[in-house]
Amino acid sequence: MCIAVLHAGFSVCYMLFGVIALLCHGNWRLIQLIAGLSWILFLPSLFFITESPMWLIQKHKYGKAEKVLQTFAKFNKKTLLTGNILEVDKETQNKSPAVESKVKKERQYTLVDIFKTPRLRFRALIMCFNWFACSFVYYGISLNTDQIGNNPYTTFILAGLVEIPGRLLAWGLLKVFGRRWSLCGFAFVGGLALILSVPPEIEEVSVAIAMVAKLCIAATFTIVYLYAAEIYPTVVRNTGMGMSSMSARAGSIISPYVMLLDVIWAPMPFVVMGVTSMISGLLALLMLPETKNKKLPETLREGEFFGTSKAVGLKGESKLKDKITNDAHELKPSKSSEAEETSDKAEKSEELGTVNEAYQ
Repeated sequence: MCIAVLHAGFSVCYMLFGVIALLCHGNWRLIQLIAGLSWILFLPSLFFITESPMWLIQKHKYGKAEKVLQTFAKFNKKTLLTGNILEVDKETQNKSPAVESKVKKERQYTLVDIFKTPRLRFRALIMCFNWFACSFVYYGISLNTDQIGNNPYTTFILAGLVEIPGRLLAWGLLKVFGRRWSLCGFAFVGGLALILSVPPEIEEVSVAIAMVAKLCIAATFTIVYLYAAEIYPTVVRNTGMGMSSMSARAGSIISPYVMLLDVIWAPMPFVVMGVTSMISGLLALLMLPETKNKKLPETLREGEFFGTSKAVGLKGESKLKDKITNDAHELKPSKSSEAEETSDKAEKSEELGTVNEAYQ
């Protein structure tokens, strides 16, 4: 829901940008000035947005984490007892050099780790292609609305308006059909509509079909943000999201030039964008696992076996039956460290309970 609302806000500003361009009579210098100065409105948000308490706890900044949790609890009219967090903070500061060295040497996962195992690597590439396709088609339509209809300002504003129901519809269908079918459905229908928007000679029909394509592509963008975050294991989630976003930027870079293909064949730009969208949707349906109501992967091993018969448990994914033997970085703990590991897990469990209490 949060992703859908945030993306709907993006669509509102998209429409507003078209209104500003209309009022400025297409003066690009004035439009650029207004767009640049508008960011000043967001400066006050620096004083209201807090850091993630989970991230602060992972970085052993327990004092700051307590302040954030107290803020959340106060806003939700809850009473939170977090004295234990301060005690842990003091203990952390007084740790022996050996333990401090262990904390500093915590494993830092990188982009390379995503490509070490075959199944996770393949899924990451499919996800990156979906992001590429979404951005390629989305900006291919958005930056070339003057090719659809006679009034570029009206078409641009309308293209932003149809995004809002598309993003909210995506949120609703995600709860019913899951991620794979929703992503495939929107991407396939959007691509097909984009291809069909070319033949009609009646302008109103062509614009209407193109707007259906824009609605579907906006919905796919909302879905891939959620889907990618659920596909990548926790230890490489930020890295995976960054890689996917980079792929989307590649699509947005290419999109302004797609219209140059009309010198070969007039409908070709729309056919290329439509086919790209349809292929990405089919790949997601056939190659990616469903994540709805599943325990999401946390480690690289869980990410590798996620959605397969080798991952079994209470919700079908919570316990691994086999292990990846070629992961040299994930070593089995020795017996001498089991007691310390158990203590660390108990400490983290208590901290997570405090966090959940603040969010309720």
